[in-house]
Amino acid sequence: MTKQPSWLAVATFILLAGMLMFRFSTGDTTHSDVMATSPLGALLESIQLPSWLYVTLSIASLALSGILTLVTITRHGLALVYAPLPMVLFLLVGFFIVPQADPLCSALLSLMVLWSINQFIPVFQRQLSMQRIFACNFILGVTALLYPPVMPFSLVFCVMAARFHYSANVVVVSLLGVILPLILASWVWWLAGEPFLYVFDSIKSAFANGSLMSFIELIPQDYYLHGVLALGFLIGIFTFMAIKKTISFTLLITAKYAQDGLLALSFLAIIELLLGWADGAIFPILGVVTTPLLYQLYSKKHGKMATLSYITLVILAISTCLV
Repeated sequence: MTKQPSWLAVATFILLAGMLMFRFSTGDTTHSDVMATSPLGALLESIQLPSWLYVTLSIASLALSGILTLVTITRHGLALVYAPLPMVLFLLVGFFIVPQADPLCSALLSLMVLWSINQFIPVFQRQLSMQRIFACNFILGVTALLYPPVMPFSLVFCVMAARFHYSANVVVVSLLGVILPLILASWVWWLAGEPFLYVFDSIKSAFANGSLMSFIELIPQDYYLHGVLALGFLIGIFTFMAIKKTISFTLLITAKYAQDGLLALSFLAIIELLLGWADGAIFPILGVVTTPLLYQLYSKKHGKMATLSYITLVILAISTCLV
């Protein structure tokens, strides 16, 4: 996979994006209950867009997320070999495991989380940047207005940054960053006639209504096998990464800490899914945070095994659209 031609990865990305457009246009998606009850999610759901504009914006946001994923990996040295393959892995993991919730909101969700991670990675440089720490948590706070399950991610950002810089100021700035958007949103909704605690109550209900293993009920029967296979694949990858540390001895210090943070975010996302706090919309986030980790398998010389797993994921993705 290290010698994979760039044109093949780009062609696969275009093919999969086209399959997604077909699935979106036929309305073969499920709606996110968690997102629909969030303050910003409910607002977006009330906006009626023409179907062609909805699909166009969804695919455009999806393409931007894929490109930004690639840029993040190359700019911060998260992988040793640079190729367009991360764009394809992002689509496979993020949007083909189960039928995704509201595609436009899911694509926007991916962009926001990826933007936050972009701000977070430079934190692992020797010079402490409070601006970066505040920015990544502020973006997460805004994203929580759309999808509340991303809020615990700020804990990972806070702990990882504090572990690296040994500064209590990091904790204070992180908390301020994630809470400030919620306070501002509460003020806006209060001016619109809602109770001042409306935003906080909406976010609280997203976690209070969860139940163990409820995510199985969110997967339509036709796609159950796809979801189980793909989730098992992800858990296997995470276990492998936790043991092998993703060849981190060859990466820069910034990349090593960043990959530890991404691994922690991956486990947290799966825990939220199993606890019922998150639903199918968490998979685009998994696509964002696991792509740099998954790509390590394809940048090493694993030969036939890497190629076989890649082909299996592509076939799973296409069959999800055609079943």
